[in-house]
Amino acid sequence: MRWGRAIGEKIKKVNSMTVHVGIMAGDQSLGYMQERLEGLESVLDEYLDDRPVWIMEKDETSLEALTSRNGVSRADVIIALDNASLETAAAYYASNGNPSLEIIGIGTSRTNIYAMDQGQILTMVVPHGFEAGYMAVKDVMRQLVENEGCEVFENGFTAVDASDMYTNENQSLLFPVG
Repeated sequence: MRWGRAIGEKIKKVNSMTVHVGIMAGDQSLGYMQERLEGLESVLDEYLDDRPVWIMEKDETSLEALTSRNGVSRADVIIALDNASLETAAAYYASNGNPSLEIIGIGTSRTNIYAMDQGQILTMVVPHGFEAGYMAVKDVMRQLVENEGCEVFENGFTAVDASDMYTNENQSLLFPVG
């Protein structure tokens, strides 16, 4: 839910209460994806006058499906709740050439980092990958030594804007090996 709320908070950068939002919600059969969508919708309900103009799920995430959907009901802001959807949204931006379109999403791939560097993605929420790896190894060791079940933990994240992607802190998130 925190991830979706973080994305929703970035909508406040857009200076209009009547902005038209489209959501690429990913695979809603997964609990964490449902939580992202719920968190996002809770912020949008507080801030925007209108509901999203469309919500696309896992089976609709191709560039062709996005082009068709946004052609029928145009969004000013496309929010992508997973890495693959963010890549599709950035490709749509690149093929569309609409400078007023804003892309915000959750992602980590080199494709998305490049798209943000090229100005196609306004904001990207980036998980703390090193932290997740460390916690996973720590949990495995605890299971081996103490013979107990898995511990549930929430992975941290940082919202990185295109304007500050090259700060030292953000570079270590976006380019962890280098």
